[in-house]
Amino acid sequence: MIYNGKIIGSAHHDTSFPHHADTYEGGEDKVAGYYKSPWHVCKDCVNLHNAIGEKNDGYATVIKK
Repeated sequence: MIYNGKIIGSAHHDTSFPHHADTYEGGEDKVAGYYKSPWHVCKDCVNLHNAIGEKNDGYATVIKK
């Protein structure tokens, strides 16, 4: 979730051709990395109760001002 209450969903990293998501955590980290002070990034702050696997940890990062 970002500062204005909007949600960025399914940010992910793709493999080379043929493209498919190989990690969601990498995409989540990249989006969060765009936000610096005065933003507050709470990595893996919300448990979404999603299935945990090798591509994701089931938690969401929250970005606030």
